[in-house]
Amino acid sequence: MRVAEIAERVGCDPESAYSKFADTREGTRFHNMQWPIFVTDENYRSFCKALADYANSEEGPQSNGRHELFLSVHELFEKGNEIGGALKKRHYNLDKSFIGTDEANLMLLKAAHKGMTQQAIAAYLGCSRTAVQKRLSALAGGVRFGDSYIKAEPTSRGGLKSTAHPIFLPLRLHEVYLMLSALGEFRAERSGGDPERVVADDLAGRIYSQLSDYAKGGIDRALTERGIRRGGQRPDFDSSEVSVLDRIVMYEKMGLDLKVVLVNGDKLVGRYARHADLQKCVNAAEIGKDDRCFVLRLLDGTYWAVYDSQVVSVAAAPGD
Repeated sequence: MRVAEIAERVGCDPESAYSKFADTREGTRFHNMQWPIFVTDENYRSFCKALADYANSEEGPQSNGRHELFLSVHELFEKGNEIGGALKKRHYNLDKSFIGTDEANLMLLKAAHKGMTQQAIAAYLGCSRTAVQKRLSALAGGVRFGDSYIKAEPTSRGGLKSTAHPIFLPLRLHEVYLMLSALGEFRAERSGGDPERVVADDLAGRIYSQLSDYAKGGIDRALTERGIRRGGQRPDFDSSEVSVLDRIVMYEKMGLDLKVVLVNGDKLVGRYARHADLQKCVNAAEIGKDDRCFVLRLLDGTYWAVYDSQVVSVAAAPGD
């Protein structure tokens, strides 16, 4: 049986990522081979190399298409093994594929965030449940992806509990320019202490730092011509450049509980209550008409007015 016939049985229709590889010069050659010839040592190695060259080229699939291509080829080999006729079985598993370790871990993170069980993730990744467990253990210990550090805790259902959202895109130079240009326009509309401007600066800085000198030169010229200047590095949350209220608003937008430490040693934990009536506050009688203060809704549901001048530090509450 020809490889093309086996591919049809696993659903490699004309629109699939595998069929697009099969239309290439190398792909056509392998696609038309008889299965026993296709899986000999030399042809197997040549096929894996040709597929990797295609997958990682400019013409290859992007984003979810890479997973689609891998899974199609994985299923093709498994179906071929069922049909038999070759001297030995061949497999196209994750560790032998064009998908690298970091990319496989990101695929696992995305699957786990959807609440999939370990068995479902194993099917999704075309690997054993044991391999999934090993990867989950590594993620629980923490892994680094470029400038980002992700630590994910397995749940009892086989998923992951993590605040990290793995959005990693391989961008072309003009796409990087468009993203930085949009971030530049976004930050230009906001004041220096605005927390959204701080986040935009941080994001732009992390993207920019990964560019080559050649790419930076081209991007800088294009942004300058457009009248956009890239922001500096993100200030620390406790930097004097960012006011107490700005830091509180920043945490509010992140959906975090706050731990506010006062000069008298008291610690208040709760959420910023932006529009709360001061008269709701437990300490309302102590508040002067001209006092600069903000309101926290504490964990017990009560409201408390906090004087700006009494704040020593603001941080995310433990557990968030």
